[in-house]
Amino acid sequence: MMERYEKDMTVEAKTLTDMVRTQVMPAVFEYRRLLGESAIALKAVSVEPASEVELLERMNVLLASLRKDLERLEAAIEHMEASAHDQLASAFIAHDEVYPLMDVVRTSVDSLEEIVGDKFWTLPKYTELLLTI
Repeated sequence: MMERYEKDMTVEAKTLTDMVRTQVMPAVFEYRRLLGESAIALKAVSVEPASEVELLERMNVLLASLRKDLERLEAAIEHMEASAHDQLASAFIAHDEVYPLMDVVRTSVDSLEEIVGDKFWTLPKYTELLLTI
């Protein structure tokens, strides 16, 4: 039972880190690039890009936090895998370290999901999921 729990947590945590690195972060980078270009274009015609700058600042704070949390999660996954020889220890690491960090990463991703334009976000958004229930 503990072995199954540890394996499931490993798969889920690695899937999360992979999705963040290959889908979420590239979407944020692309949207951030568009906002930056928009801000530059607005300044060029003497329009203050306050909304774009505010969104860029929020995204940068969230992205920095996400990167740190993702690194912490990856370290916790490594810790769990290094303890695989002791199923009880590995299960406790999964429960006490990996799972809480997965939630922290998810919270950061949720905040970014609210900012990034639908055109850039390749994953289903919560509103889309709710409307299909």
